[in-house]
Amino acid sequence: DIWDVLKVQISPFDGSLGHKERFGLATTAVLARNYKREVVGAETYLFKDVADSFMAETRAYERALVFAHKMGFQRLAVEGDALSVIKNIRNREAGKSIIRPIIYNIHQLDRKFEEVIYTFVPREV
Repeated sequence: DIWDVLKVQISPFDGSLGHKERFGLATTAVLARNYKREVVGAETYLFKDVADSFMAETRAYERALVFAHKMGFQRLAVEGDALSVIKNIRNREAGKSIIRPIIYNIHQLDRKFEEVIYTFVPREV
């Protein structure tokens, strides 16, 4: 039996999530692959009223979970290159960061799955 894990890759546009500070906009893409590395789904998102790229990256992780839940997956391996966001998600204590409400929501979304693993994957140049 092969354990079916959906790998959700959070991929930026334009190098840093396509963040446009002047307009408070950010774009990101979520690419879902199965255990065979075959693409099984993809979505792009436009975030409005985003303070900075840290906030945009955190929102991207949140949207990845929503996307995977809509697809009906139960086990996730979420891969991304935002190490500080991954550390905040892994830390189950309430922090004082501006992203605390989003992290809280991510923790609530985690409960909808059997298992979610967050892995740092450096961005390829």
